[in-house]
Amino acid sequence: MQVKSIYTVRHKALIRLLKTYRQAAGLRQVDVARHLGRAQWWISYVEKGRRRIDVIELLDLAAAIRRKGWRILREVEERNARNARTGARR
Repeated sequence: MQVKSIYTVRHKALIRLLKTYRQAAGLRQVDVARHLGRAQWWISYVEKGRRRIDVIELLDLAAAIRRKGWRILREVEERNARNARTGARR
C-alpha cells in the first residue's frame, strides 16, 4: 500500500518551506488567506500538513508569499536528494 503524499518527507519539506517563506516575508496567515480569497484556517491546515495542495494552489501560495513556485519545488527536490545521499530523514 502506497503512503499518502501528505505523509511523505517531501510534503513535510514543502510545507515547512512555505511557512518559513511566509514568515520571512513578514506575512501572517490571514494576510496570505486574504490574498488568495481563502479563510485563515485553510492556510493553517496547509501549514500543519492537514491539507494537501495541488500545483495551482502551490503557484498561488508562492505568489502570495512573494516566491516563485518552481524555485520552491526545486529546493524541496534538492533537499530530498541531499537527504537521500546522507541518509537523513528530516
